[in-house]
Amino acid sequence: MKFVIGVSCFIAGAVMVYLLVSLGVLDGIPGIQVAPASALPVYLNFVSVMMTTVTVILAVLAFGIAVVAAFTFRGIKEEVLRVARAQIDEKLSDVAIRRRVNEVALQQTATHSQDPDEQEN
Repeated sequence: MKFVIGVSCFIAGAVMVYLLVSLGVLDGIPGIQVAPASALPVYLNFVSVMMTTVTVILAVLAFGIAVVAAFTFRGIKEEVLRVARAQIDEKLSDVAIRRRVNEVALQQTATHSQDPDEQEN
């Protein structure tokens, strides 16, 4: 999951730099002051870039979570099938069936030997 978050932040940073450079917000010339009249469009461009960046981060994060969830679901499904097969093999093994048949036979024998009506006959 940390890998997905790292990749999403890297992609969002790349998108943010690209948008800021393409809109002219980052011109690469240090020391230039922006006039107050042109400051508002630059600020609006910056805000739109930040909102786009957040959207990209959320989209990449959602995709990463979906991929992790798909692999996790597959792993859970495989583990459940493995445990179920092990339980079925254990319960339906010849030894378990013979043991259960012997238990039932002993219970019926014990019940018949404890019945007082049958002992008198």
